[in-house]
Amino acid sequence: MNHSEDAKVKREMAARARRWAKELAHSADSKLLMRHAEELEREAAELERQAAPATDTFVPHLTRTVIQMQTQQAAATKRKEDDDTSDT
Repeated sequence: MNHSEDAKVKREMAARARRWAKELAHSADSKLLMRHAEELEREAAELERQAAPATDTFVPHLTRTVIQMQTQQAAATKRKEDDDTSDT
């Protein structure tokens, strides 16, 4: 089974748990079944998120900016080191 199918099964189980919880209205078992249904829904949502096609979060401009900043910081550190050694 893939993530999408797993998510569908979990949602079906959650729906079944909710139906049973309604039949057991106001009992401890009802509350337990509702909590179980909520957990199944959360798991299903996570599985669907994993099954969704990965979106490309790579941002070339941002990457270029970070590299430029690192290069500038390295150059500034080198200049400071050079200045410190020439003062002695």
